[in-house]
Amino acid sequence: MESITIPKRTSSLSASSEHLSRLPAAKREELGNIRKRKASALSTLSAASSTSDFVEAKIKNVEADLDYSETLRQALSESYKEGHLSEEQYREACRDLKSDVAPREDELVVLKRQKKVIEDDMQDELPAYRTLEDAYTASLVGKIMGACGKVKKSKFDQTRFRSDALERYNAKSRNEETGEELAWCHLIGWCGAKRVKAAHIVPKTLESDSLAYLFGVGEAKLSDPRNAITLHQIIEGGLDDGTIVLVPKPGNNEGDGETVWICVLVDKKRKTNMITDGTDGVKWKDIDGKELQFLGANRPARRFLYFRFLITYLNCKSKSADLSWLTQVEAKGKMWATPGPYLRKSMLLALARRHAGDDVFLPEAFYEDTTFSDIPEASTKSANDEKVLVLSLGRRIDAHQEAVENRDGDGSEGSVSMDESDTSDNETYVGMGWQSQGYPAPLPYQI
Repeated sequence: MESITIPKRTSSLSASSEHLSRLPAAKREELGNIRKRKASALSTLSAASSTSDFVEAKIKNVEADLDYSETLRQALSESYKEGHLSEEQYREACRDLKSDVAPREDELVVLKRQKKVIEDDMQDELPAYRTLEDAYTASLVGKIMGACGKVKKSKFDQTRFRSDALERYNAKSRNEETGEELAWCHLIGWCGAKRVKAAHIVPKTLESDSLAYLFGVGEAKLSDPRNAITLHQIIEGGLDDGTIVLVPKPGNNEGDGETVWICVLVDKKRKTNMITDGTDGVKWKDIDGKELQFLGANRPARRFLYFRFLITYLNCKSKSADLSWLTQVEAKGKMWATPGPYLRKSMLLALARRHAGDDVFLPEAFYEDTTFSDIPEASTKSANDEKVLVLSLGRRIDAHQEAVENRDGDGSEGSVSMDESDTSDNETYVGMGWQSQGYPAPLPYQI
């Protein structure tokens, strides 16, 4: 992944300090007051003990930086016009400010639009880092790259997504004897690199404003490698079609330690089917209940895994499929062992009714400790607007599910996962058999 440095908070101040003495006294006083506000924000930042407090303090700190820079820019302009600065001095000072302000603006945009997600990602990153600042930097890098245009937005870059996932999970190697490239499957270990896919936990075709609203953020970037897990291609197909689901291990996620993740076989009828051939061949039953093995401290985002789990459950419910696998998930009356404000409750319940039928309700055990209703950073829309978003996201989910069901084979080698194709979102909508779902075929527009 391309490296990027989160900007330091003092560079613009020192870069232009030589010009401060030439500013009018009133402007120097105004800048001094902003510096005091910055100092207060920095003090709050260093004292923060939770991810939410840290992010809130970070926002105030960056806002103070930008206020200082804007006030300084105005003061420099006035001083230049009044003859207190030469043209060369003025241009040099403006160059210093411009180079420092742009990345701070990117950072503030990301903080404002994805505050809740950053807090969630920091919580996931903390086991791998010693400080909140380090966890914050690790959480923000990819998001800032997207905000400043370093990540393609017109078309999903699957190659980049796979590369980022392999790097995030230390999941690539080479056989020293044969030179064969290897990749790590989190359930069966090292495999030939071509047999391992970067599985999309939340399908890329669901990326939309409606999904962002469900997550309570300004935008939901599914190209984030936290939305990936590297799996053997047949197992990846099983995750995509609901044969398996990845969940936190019940009873093993107490305290601040790393979450233990396990694979649960949803379709028990496939338990004796082979995943890999040969004398050491692996069957589906061999990975049922198996812990995922990670080669480092990085993990997928819990919110993405939780969303995939719920969609898998609702698909089973809508088809009246066997739900005995839920006994491997449930613990102490809860269906998800790591609580957190992952999804918007009202929209989730509406999606459940739409996806599985009005006569199917989502038991409280599935969402009691894993949803939010009203939090400051997640704006709430009207009931009518939310209904439209539910329809929009529901259509995307239907389209993805039908594409998975219509692909050749049953997740075997040679079949193409929808998430590995280069089909755009708009192309995915057309001709997907909407009438069979009881809805008219939507026009090819971007929701």
